[in-house]
Amino acid sequence: MKQSNRTSIYILVIIGAMLLFVFYLQYTISKNTQKLKALEVEKAREFAGKIERYMKMEPKGKTLLDTLQNDSEKREELNRVLHAFLTKEFQYIFLLTKDKQEHYRFVLDASLEDPVAYNTLFFPNNPTFDEVYRTGKPKIIREKKSMEEIWLSLLYPIRSQGDTQMLMVIDLSKAYSQSLSSFNAPLIRIAKMMQGFLLLSILFMGYLMLSYNRLQKQLYHDPLTGAYSKYFLNTFFESNRLDRYDFIMIDIDEFKSVNARFGYDAGDSVLKSFVSTIKEKLPKGAKLVRSGGTEFLVIIPKEGNIETVSKALFCVLKRKKYLFDDEVFTLTVSMSVLETPNGMYSLQKAERMLDERMLEIKNLGKNGLRFIGADQEENGYFTLDQVRTMLEAEKPLCLYQPVVDTKTGKTVRYEALVRLIDPENPDVLIAPGQFMDIIKGTSQYLKLSKQVLKGVFKTLQAYPNLHVSVNLDLNDLYNDEVMTMITTELKKHAGFAHRLSFEILEEHEIKDYTRVQRIFKQLKRYGSQIAIDDFGSGFANYNHVLHLDIDVLKVDGSLIRELLENPERTEKLLHSIKVLADSFGYVLVAEFVSDERIYRHIKAIGFEYAQGYYLGKPEPIEYYEGSLK
Repeated sequence: MKQSNRTSIYILVIIGAMLLFVFYLQYTISKNTQKLKALEVEKAREFAGKIERYMKMEPKGKTLLDTLQNDSEKREELNRVLHAFLTKEFQYIFLLTKDKQEHYRFVLDASLEDPVAYNTLFFPNNPTFDEVYRTGKPKIIREKKSMEEIWLSLLYPIRSQGDTQMLMVIDLSKAYSQSLSSFNAPLIRIAKMMQGFLLLSILFMGYLMLSYNRLQKQLYHDPLTGAYSKYFLNTFFESNRLDRYDFIMIDIDEFKSVNARFGYDAGDSVLKSFVSTIKEKLPKGAKLVRSGGTEFLVIIPKEGNIETVSKALFCVLKRKKYLFDDEVFTLTVSMSVLETPNGMYSLQKAERMLDERMLEIKNLGKNGLRFIGADQEENGYFTLDQVRTMLEAEKPLCLYQPVVDTKTGKTVRYEALVRLIDPENPDVLIAPGQFMDIIKGTSQYLKLSKQVLKGVFKTLQAYPNLHVSVNLDLNDLYNDEVMTMITTELKKHAGFAHRLSFEILEEHEIKDYTRVQRIFKQLKRYGSQIAIDDFGSGFANYNHVLHLDIDVLKVDGSLIRELLENPERTEKLLHSIKVLADSFGYVLVAEFVSDERIYRHIKAIGFEYAQGYYLGKPEPIEYYEGSLK
């Protein structure tokens, strides 16, 4: 957007510069034409001087005026001589003198056709005649418009003994003036044509810019609701850093029912009112984008608490009432919220995270709010080379988050969570979501797994009463090299393998239960336990219970958080999972216990164990167990 505006400005500047150049060219041509004309006038003066010198070639003792007044033959001779001087440049040449009454009278007239007779009175309409006669200094005068053939006249005094005796008048023709002007006429015409072309270009460019701005405004705004459009969203982050904004995705649940019951006009009216309500509640600087039919994206500067803003907006939209055909109704909405982590630059990535969380809400019955914290960022922005550098420097760090017995409040085990240390900023810990997807399938992933297990076994060896769980992906289980490394380490540390649990992260559907069960037996033969992570979301289902020999069910955090929004139905669902776990003898753990209200709920349901920020954040093991002496 800004680039196109700059391009238009550059084009206008270039056209403007060319236009100035053309005006300067025209000015220069005009000046040169005037200079040329001035030179011709100067030539006329020199010409008059030559005529004067020729006519003064008389016997001594006589003045030219005396000769002309007393010798008619001499007058005729000089008239013929003057006529010889007539050219296309000099239209007329004649001499005047003043009589005793100060009247001008003709002395000579070079015209062959109808020459003015000697001593004929002449009445000039220009006072310059008297001025030249009096001062004896030549002057140029412009004739009046009535003299169509005359361009200008040279008044040249002929003096004798310090007095002016006669005035020689040389009339330069208008045709000569036009011929001088026509000398540069092609250049002048070209300059004028260029001016016209450039002026039209500027007008056309202005029209295009206005049209573009109008089109841009249309593209930037949704014509129905007045919210910003998807096009605006894409261009906005061309000039703004994405990690300086948080995001809220809003989708109206079952909006088709409004159109079906009241018609599309009513639906459009409701959408306008819905958008107006959102705009009223947004903080300064926030922008509302209509990204789909009933889906909207809110961009909020990182100034306030995005979680507080989103919860307040969620409550307002749920309470908002709409009236149509004397019927009052409300809408339910699903909202996913992203607290953008520092260093995140991909809009597509942010939208994907919001979409995935929105899908979770829809799968759980809609009408919900989900929050993605900055520490939950999922896909990395580091390159493989950067991760390789960090691993070569042996910078992975294991943090430990406690799992608490809900009856006693004591920690019974820890989950090991890997982080990388940024070599450029040792105080910054990098979560797996920022690098794990990049290294999966590479030798760096195996290297990281070895370093993590090495650290976990070192911790188990250092703290004899500690129980630790580590995460494994199904792809890890299917990788012979990874499994060989794990079983080798278990054999090597068989004495405390029973204090190690493997949490299976099910990012892919289990299609071959026989193969997975065989792998589980390999892990359990040394005393380790198997936990299914994120039970209740994704592909996880009751088939796991039927086909796999597991020890622990860790209930997905999205179900646990639902206790705050929909406690009654969620408690029934979680209670059924509790009954299932008791029936099969599974240990049941509630994940993402973020506050006291959730903790009270899961204790009331009967969960034996809980894990989450309310009970303890991921920290070095020394933070919880103390340093070894």
